[in-house]
Amino acid sequence: GRKGAEDLSDRTVDRNVRLGSRAEHHYFANGLVAHNSTTLYAALLSIFERDNRRSFATIEDPVEYRLPFRSTQSPVNEEKGATYERLIRQAMRNDGDTFLIGEIRDGPTASAAIQLALTGHQVLSSIHANSATETTLRLLELGVDAHLLSETLRLVVAQRLVPTPCLACAQEVRADEVKGLLRKHGGEIR
Repeated sequence: GRKGAEDLSDRTVDRNVRLGSRAEHHYFANGLVAHNSTTLYAALLSIFERDNRRSFATIEDPVEYRLPFRSTQSPVNEEKGATYERLIRQAMRNDGDTFLIGEIRDGPTASAAIQLALTGHQVLSSIHANSATETTLRLLELGVDAHLLSETLRLVVAQRLVPTPCLACAQEVRADEVKGLLRKHGGEIR
């Protein structure tokens, strides 16, 4: 099953937040679609618990959770011109400390997010990549200047969810039954 923000290891989140606790830096979570936001929300909650005087803002498509503390949460609405890039550029003019950007999808969004970090804001965001190394390569492919990336990128959390069987619906199956099903469908066990 999918873990919620409250189930993530406190020690893991705390360690990552300590590593990424300075402003002017960008922190990424990467992994499978729709699983990064839980990690980012857990990180925001941990940052808030460390320093509740900070101001927080999120830019998301859609806003997935209402934060339990004072924050500004802006939904992306491309039909009305409220794109990730435009909302990030508006955020640069505000007095926020920590920003969560739901997803880096394109070059203009990536560049705007890096500029947000360069202007003294702490930025957390997600990007679809298969590893920490691929996150950096993906940002370069999106046109982010390598020097600016090296100035701002401080932490990449690459994650994979481990599926766990449903205890209510799991059934015991004999090995020979599994082998038979595999053979029937063209597979094999070595």
